[in-house]
Amino acid sequence: MKKIKTTPKQEHDQNFLIDTRIIQDVIKAIETEISSKKSPHFNSTLEIGPGTGAITKELALLSKKVVAVEIDKSLSIALSSLPKSVTIEYGDALEYLKNLKQKIKQKIHNKKDGTEKSTSSLDSSSSFPFDLVFSSLPYKICEPTLKALSIMPGFNVGFFIVPLGFYKKIKESVYFESFFKTTHIFDIPKESFNPTPKSDSCLIKLTKKEFLKPQLSLAKKSNIKVHSTQACANFIIQKFLLQRTKKAKNALRDAIIDFSKLKGYDYSTKKQAELLILKLGLSSKILETNVYSLSQKELKTIKKRITKEPLISNH
Repeated sequence: MKKIKTTPKQEHDQNFLIDTRIIQDVIKAIETEISSKKSPHFNSTLEIGPGTGAITKELALLSKKVVAVEIDKSLSIALSSLPKSVTIEYGDALEYLKNLKQKIKQKIHNKKDGTEKSTSSLDSSSSFPFDLVFSSLPYKICEPTLKALSIMPGFNVGFFIVPLGFYKKIKESVYFESFFKTTHIFDIPKESFNPTPKSDSCLIKLTKKEFLKPQLSLAKKSNIKVHSTQACANFIIQKFLLQRTKKAKNALRDAIIDFSKLKGYDYSTKKQAELLILKLGLSSKILETNVYSLSQKELKTIKKRITKEPLISNH
């Protein structure tokens, strides 16, 4: 690929990874994911923010197809010499993910209605069309990007370069702990980037936690018990957290109702669910607070009480 001088833009929070040794270490980490597959390559990879394409060209060697979403059109010259298997989509990554989610949900709906024809093309897939997501994330879009992927139908695994401060935030977050298994791969010195950011970064792997509903379906078919207490608690917490504008008591009530309907328990009405909430012994302050305003300490309290509740632990 041609070496073209580019100037990182502060408005896009750009810090380009320039250390070739670190780039190769990132690729080696991603290659370990391929070893778990039957195919020697990924079918398709999504990269958010390719920058100058230094990692993109390496991803193209691991994947039959790479779609890279870049907000900065001034990088088009630097990206023009990438392999033909790479498609550059210019635009906002968050908008791209939002639109992709809508398309997937519509295709799933059409498939259920019988209006979606079976096809092998990516554009017509009714599931997440990428085996892998990679991104060296600017700090300001770390949280919204990962939250968008947490509710993306079919998303399974991704590797992300994030500031160390954000990684620590993930480890303390009830939200991310409920949706992802987070694996720290290695630290990356701040001097590996241009311009040099304020803090060091790290490479992490996020693996989406299984949803309870598919586990229950498998259990019924196989007549085995495959769902754990943690999976059951996660289901309720996930449902609870996604109702961020509701008061905690209402979001928790609706999450318990959904869980009870899945499991066939006797808490599938509002009154029954509210009685169970009383048994949790949560303070009125927590219950009357909107979900998005709850502190990490309060969220941890809720999750701890739910996990210990006999309805969950004796499933």
